[in-house]
Amino acid sequence: MNYYERHLGDYAKDTAHLSMIEHGAYTLLLDRYYGTEEPIPAEQTYRVARAHTKEERAAVDTVLREFFILQETHWVHGRCQEEIEKAHKRITAARTNGVKGGRPKPNPEQTQQEPTGLSLGSVSVTQTKALQSPDSNLHVPVSREGERTRGARLPPGWELTPERKAIAETQKLDPERTFAKFTAYWEAASGRTASKRNWDAAWRYWCTTEADRKPLNGSGTHASAAPIRYRTAEEYEAEERARGDHDEQH
Repeated sequence: MNYYERHLGDYAKDTAHLSMIEHGAYTLLLDRYYGTEEPIPAEQTYRVARAHTKEERAAVDTVLREFFILQETHWVHGRCQEEIEKAHKRITAARTNGVKGGRPKPNPEQTQQEPTGLSLGSVSVTQTKALQSPDSNLHVPVSREGERTRGARLPPGWELTPERKAIAETQKLDPERTFAKFTAYWEAASGRTASKRNWDAAWRYWCTTEADRKPLNGSGTHASAAPIRYRTAEEYEAEERARGDHDEQH
């Protein structure tokens, strides 16, 4: 699937007790599940959730025990399986209608036999349109059948929510510092790349690339970036004088 609905009310009700690290692990596991449309191999769960430390792996274990079922060598999620099956039915119906030349036109002579919520003469042959294009593998939501939605610039008031903060912390990043760099960069950016269809996906990718660029310290975690300090004019002049005295003595 290149798109899935995230029911905020259901998610909040079922996960209100999770920590930020557990939220981040759960989100990464769900993204992988929907992206591949397959259960998650048991030996890949830590890698999928990018869990490296003991605390992160404990969070993954907690999420798996509570929301997934281990069937032989794979972790299965009931709600994910239901949504994937529903999406397949919508996509199959969309393909069938496309082969027939589109949805059937209403027959003005046909009378309505039972209430459907539609006006008289309307024909309800198929379900609602598929929420994603049948053949595309691009992660692009669809507003109308066969038409991709356009991107938009970073919206005003885009905030560091607990979910976005958890994603940064999962990558061992300073959430506030990383978020400030992200927003400053994209607010100043121009051109087509400054518009995104999914800013949360852009945030996840940004955190991943930021983590990859940071060197590892002795404990195996990413070292925090030290603030840059520039020399003052007085310090620069003192260094020049010291260099001149050294040259005269030698």
